[in-house]
Amino acid sequence: MRESTKVYSILLGKRIRLSGGVEVTVYELVATAAGVELPGVKIGPDEANATLRRYGMKVKAARPVSDGKWLIQNTSHEVTRMFSDTPYAADWRGRLIRLDGADSHPKTEKFNGLPERCVSLPMSEILEGAPTPSPVEDDLPL
Repeated sequence: MRESTKVYSILLGKRIRLSGGVEVTVYELVATAAGVELPGVKIGPDEANATLRRYGMKVKAARPVSDGKWLIQNTSHEVTRMFSDTPYAADWRGRLIRLDGADSHPKTEKFNGLPERCVSLPMSEILEGAPTPSPVEDDLPL
């Protein structure tokens, strides 16, 4: 397994505690923020994205959902902390940028206030094999 894939897998598997003590993985938050309903995840897309933002990440939605992007702030202390017990703490960003479809996002994005540079990862890889996202009101048949 390539190191970039290991870093990707580690990050998606990290657990985040929500208010009320419930724990979810980063994968579950990213998929939920993209509109995918996962069994056992009891929060909506807005709450999932708000939680991700507190950790220096967010989902940039698109239609179709697989065209969306998962953005990760270059200087996120929370993401760096997630890698503190791994050999990738010093250069997790450099490893993620090597993934197929990953790139430096062309503009700055706000995560927690000020605009920041970030890595952009395709949602298509994350959502592969996930349940079909719930239709948005605009997508429902008449």
